[in-house]
Amino acid sequence: MRSFTKITLALALAFGLFTNASAQKKGESVISLGVGFATFYTGESTLPPISIAYDYGYSDNISIGGYLAYSSASEEFTAPLVDSYELNYTYIIAGVRGLYHYELIEDIDTYGGL
Repeated sequence: MRSFTKITLALALAFGLFTNASAQKKGESVISLGVGFATFYTGESTLPPISIAYDYGYSDNISIGGYLAYSSASEEFTAPLVDSYELNYTYIIAGVRGLYHYELIEDIDTYGGL
């Protein structure tokens, strides 16, 4: 799993270095995909967090949209005098998001959101 994380991180960095982002404009729609590196402290991650987000430009500085993410993990437990057992965790996150876009750096879409 460590090699998958390293490859994904390298691709994300390479993609980020060679793309130009611009601030979202009124009436514009943006769909974004993401791969996370977070851990939930519950065993071995079987699938890193993956997400998809949609944003619609309500105005030149404000966009609204939705967010959906999925991840999974498993953990094996053993105890004296008891059989071992495995727990599988599934994490699903869905939500609404609102973003305020403010150009701090030229040609890079910087924003904060809820």
